Amino acid sequence: MHSISKEFENEGFEWSNKKISRVTNALKSLIVTYFSVYSPENIELKQTLKDEIVARSAIQKDTVVEALAGAMETEAVEATRFDSIASVMKLQ
Repeated sequence: MHSISKEFENEGFEWSNKKISRVTNALKSLIVTYFSVYSPENIELKQTLKDEIVARSAIQKDTVVEALAGAMETEAVEATRFDSIASVMKLQ
């Protein structure tokens, strides 16, 4: 989750590391699920991800949801280099 927190910071979040950590912890199961089903060809998956971010975190600001989804997608692209989600999570 640390690398996702870093990615959120890189997206321009003006949140404390503690707040970013709380959000990533709240979304942890969503992140793991997203990584396990991620496919660059699945266009609908990103919209589902955005909907789930809003539902699970109560974040309503579009720019924040977009940045969160973008950060998660960036990490998912990197995760596809590994054989399984388990190996990705061990590295985190």
